Amino acid sequence: MGVIIVIVLGIYSATSMFWAVQGVRDDTYAASSALTAGDFSAAAPAVSALAESSTELESVTGSLVWSLASHLPGVGGTIAGLHQMAGAVAEVAVALTPVMDEVASAQGTTQRIAVLAQSSDQLRELADASLAAERRMSSLDPADLKFGLGEQLIALQDGLPQAADLAVAVADASEVIPDMLGMNGRRTWLIALQNPAESRGSGGLFSGYALVEFVDGQPTILEANTRKKTLDDLDIPYRSVVDSDSAELWGPYLEKWASFNLSADFPTVARLAAAGMAERGTPVDGVIALDAYVVQALLAGTGKVEHRGVTIDGTNAGEFFTRDLYALYPDFPDVESKDQLALGLVYATIDSLLKRPLDYPVLVESVPPLVASGHLKAWSPNPVEEAWLQSIGLGGDLASLDPRSIVVSFNNSTGGKLDSYVTPSVKYDVGTCRYDTGEFAGMRQSVVTVRLQNDAPAGLPPYVDIRLDDPTAPAGSTKTLVQVYGPAGAGFTVAYMNGDVPGLARTSEAGRPVWVVQAEMNRGQTSETSIVFIESNEAVPDPAVVVPGTAIPAQIEVREIGSTTPCGEFAPTVPQVQALVGSSG
Repeated sequence: MGVIIVIVLGIYSATSMFWAVQGVRDDTYAASSALTAGDFSAAAPAVSALAESSTELESVTGSLVWSLASHLPGVGGTIAGLHQMAGAVAEVAVALTPVMDEVASAQGTTQRIAVLAQSSDQLRELADASLAAERRMSSLDPADLKFGLGEQLIALQDGLPQAADLAVAVADASEVIPDMLGMNGRRTWLIALQNPAESRGSGGLFSGYALVEFVDGQPTILEANTRKKTLDDLDIPYRSVVDSDSAELWGPYLEKWASFNLSADFPTVARLAAAGMAERGTPVDGVIALDAYVVQALLAGTGKVEHRGVTIDGTNAGEFFTRDLYALYPDFPDVESKDQLALGLVYATIDSLLKRPLDYPVLVESVPPLVASGHLKAWSPNPVEEAWLQSIGLGGDLASLDPRSIVVSFNNSTGGKLDSYVTPSVKYDVGTCRYDTGEFAGMRQSVVTVRLQNDAPAGLPPYVDIRLDDPTAPAGSTKTLVQVYGPAGAGFTVAYMNGDVPGLARTSEAGRPVWVVQAEMNRGQTSETSIVFIESNEAVPDPAVVVPGTAIPAQIEVREIGSTTPCGEFAPTVPQVQALVGSSG
């Protein structure tokens, strides 16, 4: 008789488990699909249904019959695990339900932000629920679960901490974004368009801008124009903004709108821009810098735009702004027309972003990589907002990077637009030699090598390969300032460029040493600079090298130099450097 009861319980448990789990799976899929698509009106009822079905499953699997079945051989562990999994899903879904109900009731992005701003506590409760569910799942082993529940458990164990992180991130954002969008007082932002075809330390030549005002979350574009038309005759009061080292290194270049953004530290660049705007009588409350590749990513989520018969979209905007535009306006007399077309397209992009329905999944996929690679940056003078911008990677500030990292940036010296054809690469050879005695005892000697390859084709428009610095230089040639921000506390030893000792400027910024050399290349040539330096003998961070905002993504290699001998007392010679960087450990 006991055997029969065991068999009946086993059959009942297995079949009812299948149907109970299937209902939760269907609700989970519906909620996940709606959230992924950004369809909040569908997500709210789906999350509510999931909360109900998972709560019911937890209740059923905790009943007497299921409790008895949890001791059966073969399926007992699966039944007990299912009870815990149902409870975890229910805990998260119940916590998410009120947030989704509020978001679904909002009309448009602005109202949703306002709703989230009032849901910060609920979002943090959701994060706590997700972490509590994660702890509940940690005692389960996927290998012990049958009927496909092992795979579901793995998905839960991976997804719950991600859900907690996302809830905290949204809660953090909800506490600052309303102010930034003028929901608690008028805010004006400078949106600066940078052109990476002519490199600058912050990403590219500042070529155009828009002043966007937010009142109660509603945007108005107050002004949009080219730099040349409205700003080039005005000066930026740079001495009141930058430190003495930067002022000494760059001098009057910082007061000109065509060259003020030489630094790789975006807060420095943004403060200069804000000071310049205040000087002209149009003060701003923050600065956002973007380039052609960001425009392309945004258009992927808003749809194509058109201006003066030219259409750009999420597939061609980057190529159009950095290369194709110059085929339409090849000469210097066409500069204003070219800039007006570019600005009009950017204006249309900003307008579409502010007013059109957004494809959230596409934006989530297309924008974050450009934030990580330094093509999109933002700054606020408000310390709370600035800390948040830094925390999500938009700050573009050297101070938030690991002080042991290396940052490499470039500044075009010619006035041409060849940098969309120049490929940068950086090799960081981490030294294994050690200084045994003296002031550098316990430190190591490393080498950073920056290589630029000029692949400009023949027959480019005059505006692209012009050499304002040297009209006699060959067509297709270019000259670039290479700026290497070394690890904090690093000491310069020696530099070599193409086998010779180059002229080199040495200064500091944001607590880092800065080494600057000038590289010149004809079409088809490369320039290679190696800088030998002494640094702290610590683990290399990730990322170890940052090269922000270049038109062509930098190729980066980090390796150990294959040497076990102590460092020499003197700077290595060219052959010694070549030997070091030519062999890997």
